[in-house]
Amino acid sequence: MDNGSNLRSILDARALVATCVQDALERGNSTMRAEHYTSVEGAFTVVHDEAGRVLAVVDAVLPAESPFDEVPRDRLRNVAARLDAPFFLLTNFRRVVTYRTAAVTERKPDEEQIVGWQQGGDVQSLDDLRVAATSVNVTTALKHALAWLTIEVSLDAAHHVRDAAAFFAERITSLFDDMVACTDGGTQQRDAALRLGTSILAYVLVQLRTSDTLDRLAIPYGTRSADLMLDLVGAFFRQARRRGFAMLPSRVDDVQVLARREPLFRMTLADLVHFLHRFDPERLSDTDLHRAVDNVLQRCARAQRTSVPTIDAIDLALRAARYVRDAQPQHLRMLEIGPTQGLASVRQILMSGLHACDARVYAPTADDERAVVLRSSGRLDSASDVRVLRDTKRTEAPWDLVVATTTDVHDRHRLRVLLERMDIAEQGVVVLFMPLSALHDDEYAGMRHVLTSRFDIEWAIVSDAEALAEPDSGVCCVIARHRTEERRQSLARFVYLRRPIAAFFPTSRASRDLEQARLKTLDQFVAYLDASERGKLNDEAVVRMVDQTTLQQRSSWEDDLVPPDIIASILTKTGAAMRPLRAYADVTGGIRTGANEVFAPNSHEVATDDLEMQYWQRTLDNGNMQDNLLLTSYDDIDTMCGLPHTDRRLLLLPRDRATMAGTNVLTRLERAERDGIHLRASVRHRDVWWHLAEPPVPHIVIHKHQSDRWVVGRNTAHAFITDAFIGVTLHDESLADAIAVWMNSTLGLFLSQLGRLEDHVLDITVRDGQEFPIPSPEILAALDLKRHSQLIRRPIRSLAAELGAQSADTVRQETVSRDRRKLDAWLMTDVFGLTDEEQRWVYRFAMTWWSRPSNVRHLTNALASVLERTHKLKPLKIWYQPQIDQLPTENRRTLTIPSDVTSADVDGTMFGWRVTCTKGGRRDETIDCGSSEEAELVALFITMGKLRIDVPTDQPIIAELLPRVRTFCEQLEHALDELTRYVPDDLRPVLRQHVLRAMAS
Repeated sequence: MDNGSNLRSILDARALVATCVQDALERGNSTMRAEHYTSVEGAFTVVHDEAGRVLAVVDAVLPAESPFDEVPRDRLRNVAARLDAPFFLLTNFRRVVTYRTAAVTERKPDEEQIVGWQQGGDVQSLDDLRVAATSVNVTTALKHALAWLTIEVSLDAAHHVRDAAAFFAERITSLFDDMVACTDGGTQQRDAALRLGTSILAYVLVQLRTSDTLDRLAIPYGTRSADLMLDLVGAFFRQARRRGFAMLPSRVDDVQVLARREPLFRMTLADLVHFLHRFDPERLSDTDLHRAVDNVLQRCARAQRTSVPTIDAIDLALRAARYVRDAQPQHLRMLEIGPTQGLASVRQILMSGLHACDARVYAPTADDERAVVLRSSGRLDSASDVRVLRDTKRTEAPWDLVVATTTDVHDRHRLRVLLERMDIAEQGVVVLFMPLSALHDDEYAGMRHVLTSRFDIEWAIVSDAEALAEPDSGVCCVIARHRTEERRQSLARFVYLRRPIAAFFPTSRASRDLEQARLKTLDQFVAYLDASERGKLNDEAVVRMVDQTTLQQRSSWEDDLVPPDIIASILTKTGAAMRPLRAYADVTGGIRTGANEVFAPNSHEVATDDLEMQYWQRTLDNGNMQDNLLLTSYDDIDTMCGLPHTDRRLLLLPRDRATMAGTNVLTRLERAERDGIHLRASVRHRDVWWHLAEPPVPHIVIHKHQSDRWVVGRNTAHAFITDAFIGVTLHDESLADAIAVWMNSTLGLFLSQLGRLEDHVLDITVRDGQEFPIPSPEILAALDLKRHSQLIRRPIRSLAAELGAQSADTVRQETVSRDRRKLDAWLMTDVFGLTDEEQRWVYRFAMTWWSRPSNVRHLTNALASVLERTHKLKPLKIWYQPQIDQLPTENRRTLTIPSDVTSADVDGTMFGWRVTCTKGGRRDETIDCGSSEEAELVALFITMGKLRIDVPTDQPIIAELLPRVRTFCEQLEHALDELTRYVPDDLRPVLRQHVLRAMAS
């Protein structure tokens, strides 16, 4: 571009920014005013405050230039200083950067010079500003920048934010975003652009540590070609690789820059290199630099959808691991494996002292090694820093601490082999960050077996209000200690955090001056979690103490991490307003034609055979003619209240064959009889095999097998249904739409799953339909159908798509589709008053029970917890079993009872007293007892479902324990009557049996 055209472009840019400033003041209803100012340097826009004082000077550069460039910045600073303006704004229309005039004059650090920057429009040239949306974005950015100045003026200099680490991270991530925006945005180009950016950052950090080995990365001023700039950067990387820095990529020319964005890419790449050297990262402390680089890597991980544990989660795990150790070794040998790539090692070094840890990070690839360099702030292979380990087969000595992270289910076998074969020191600790599904999924059963056979589980930590990883992938933390024969097995602590991390200890974002106080508070929090062997259940956390033997015997550890009061609270809040669907409607199955190919032709068959209309149409009560539509497939319904997509017609034929003489329908029947269809067992039971009684027309239909989505359809087409569906015929048809919407809501699905009796949740039975919980008519009447019309009419997608998560581990309110969330929020919050935590569990359970039903088990745990904490009924293992265990062996006896005994009766004979066990209606076996008191005690235990009964043989002890056991049983029965009143009638006996057995175990 020649000087003349360049000058005209600058003049156009200044004119455009003047217009945008004026629009910003008008749209923001600001009391400021803008005026035109001309000087030797050119024409500028000056903004005055309400009192008429000069507040800021605004100038623009071309979109291909950087608003952080020192040359236009200093030129505008001269004008602002001459006008005594405390601020000046420089923009390239992509970003609006606000500077402090005095700080720039005094050449203070960048974070003190810059007030902040706002994102403008996607501007490639000045012509792009003619687009309305782009100009609005630029105007909005200027409006926010000018509005912030009024706040900035009111602050004292001491209150200005000077967080150099945050500024460093934000500037780099914004440049990385621009680099990605210069490509096509695909996965490969996104990763290539981020690899280029992180490699430049790694090179600069390494060069600062080894300035005598590596040349300073530089791009000549005025380089126009993007390819040439990439070649220059690649040459620096190749030189570094020849000198032993293999973590840098061998090539960077795989970044394919879009032609129209080459000017932006040149500006961004030059700005990145210039900023890194001008900022000088060495002036940050190790903690601050690590925090800044970690913020950059976390942003890159989010862009690449890679989940990495947060610093707070890692710190909590490392302090908890230190808390459970008997003695901290003087020189800790540490191994780290997984996508954290040095993060845990650096945190351990920063928290324990530089010479207290020999940290090795397994980094098999160059990308992994580069991440280690970044995590360690450029320090590598130093005696006091992080070292790269490229082969784990041979180790010098056992590891004292192993931190392994995996968020991919496909890594479970490697994790199992790691736990099985890793050389761990005698008191070594393993810290695992894994998916929550690792605690309960059958695919991780082998890993859990190896973990419990070789280690003692010390901690299992999950967080509800705040994720332990970013982005949230449903991560838990398991801390295990290498088991030794001479040590007593300790109790495992299963911790469920109900509040954000900041509610317990200062987060990693706190000032570095608070680091020691933060670690002290963190240690106090770990001690608080371990304060009682009885565990905790409060508003802050749930802590369960579980025996190691119990963990070895259990196939799933999920129950120990689900708060027991959650389901009980949801059931209490919703149960009083619920009625079974059978109170509103008749719920029945559909018809069985026995030969759908005969009785259910599609429209093509109707037309081809020219079937008579009177056999596949009927007259409605209002006189309209209606096709005998027939629903046969799950795909026939995809919306709540839309028309079903069926092409089938049901043939309703008369009993008298003579009335069909000469019709095409009779020809169809005769053809079917020639094929032998009338000999099928499915139609032979009828007197006249072709005659079907006219079936009822349900108002709502439910498919029995919901494959991957949950949808209940409103039968607006008055269609018939086959036995693949369940029909709901309401007593009051006016409630049909409201009931259909409720049954499709997530809360309705959850409450239905909560009361399920069958093990296979995908197979809906007529019983499930009859017991489907429906709110009171008042709640149904308050449901605003117009407000949720979009959800009602649109196709329902799979449950994973509706909830916005592939697993129950990651589903939250924020991930749910917007229109569904609007309905759920009204029901859960406004109607039933569920808390945010309870709502999260509604979504999790709805998705979990979809394919892995465990509602009875969780209901049992919830009711058992309520019995213990609210009704003060302690399980027998707490007060009865200890008294038996202290008796000598000869003064007690143990009885083993079959699991299928349904009742026990006490009766006396001429030889003494006995207990007769009954299985169903058959007397099975008898148990001889020494007295009526002993017989009654045994019968009470059998009635509670206890399979292993320990009873004393001394009559005085029996006489002392019997009244307590009798009172316990009476109170337990009375409390269960109250707690199970909202449970379906046929589920209640099963649930009572499970709760009784849990209290008697």
